Amino acid sequence: MGKSICIITHQHLCKNPRVFKEASALEKTGAKVTILTIVYNQALLNEDYQLLKNKKITYTFYHNTLTNHISSLKNKAMVKLGRWMNSVGFENKWALGYAPSLCLKKALKLKADLYICHQELPLYIGTKLLKKGKKVAFDIEDWYTKDLLPEAQKYRPQQLLQRSESTALKLGKLVYTTSAPMAKEIAKNYQAKVPEVIFNTFNSLTTLPNNTEDSNLIKLIWISQTIGPGRGLEELVKSMNEVDNNCFELNLRGNTSEDYKLMLLKSLKNHKHRINFLPSIPNVDIQPDLTNYDIGLALEPNFPPNKDLTISNKIFHYLSVGLPVIASATQGQLSLKEDFKDLLFYYGHQNELSQILSSIQKGDLRTRKEEILSIFREKHDWQIVEKKLQQLINQNIS
Repeated sequence: MGKSICIITHQHLCKNPRVFKEASALEKTGAKVTILTIVYNQALLNEDYQLLKNKKITYTFYHNTLTNHISSLKNKAMVKLGRWMNSVGFENKWALGYAPSLCLKKALKLKADLYICHQELPLYIGTKLLKKGKKVAFDIEDWYTKDLLPEAQKYRPQQLLQRSESTALKLGKLVYTTSAPMAKEIAKNYQAKVPEVIFNTFNSLTTLPNNTEDSNLIKLIWISQTIGPGRGLEELVKSMNEVDNNCFELNLRGNTSEDYKLMLLKSLKNHKHRINFLPSIPNVDIQPDLTNYDIGLALEPNFPPNKDLTISNKIFHYLSVGLPVIASATQGQLSLKEDFKDLLFYYGHQNELSQILSSIQKGDLRTRKEEILSIFREKHDWQIVEKKLQQLINQNIS
């Protein structure tokens, strides 16, 4: 392709594997790829550079919050002020994140043939780039105006984001999102063309280690950056309490508070089962770690609407190593059921989840792995998805 692409985000690369996979896929086409982002953590920055090792991808920043320069302190203050102003009814761009003006200025200076905007602040920046006559694509990872509960929305400039979403969907050179239900619903809401769908999936492991055990213990795994309330874990433990014919080990990987950990442990009344709290690990280590478990958990709620329409990244992580999944019946996650049929367990109510847990036989789980992997590799492996992405970008950059 030989043209320049600027991917704009406001998160460290190691915390957004979608951006990294996208940049890597476009680099393969011969494009000159630049990631424009913000720096706010030295350890994460080190991980970013490790990911980019041996990649011909330029990594540049529109702002570095690690410095104590006056400009950095000023921008931190503007974010706090912007969020406060928004909470009392004065919507503003600073409530979206650090240094929006610097981000736009740096993006324009790069003079890319195509800009790809991720997340809330870059979404807004992308609308400004459109007004400057630039070609802009939008990766709508989440439905930003529909992804928070009402009490949390007061700190977010909802009307500004709605205008940005509308502009992106109607005027963007290319728009894509993470699930078919999301694409249809957001298009209907803004009376716009239905976005393309690029699943937030992963490469499957080439070979799986043989980690099977003779024990009847069934190892469940749930992964997230944060372990806490409102994620279906309390309901899962209640269901585990009702199961006597199976023995479960619930493994929760992520950051959590001691109070929540204690609460969850106390709620486990059936001592046939146990709960393990595990620390977060880098994204590159997630798949090898998942091979140590029997079933993945994706217990997302169906509210707010964004949660109902997206597909949890967890599901693709689990499927990429052959794990069957216990998943909540959100619209997004149900959209995979046609492919995986009975290989995915779904639940919508407390008693259904208890029945599912009681019905599981560990011997069946072992035989399902290869079948799950076969379907995943045929339809959802990132090697397949990235070809669709490359084709879409190639069509819209010329």
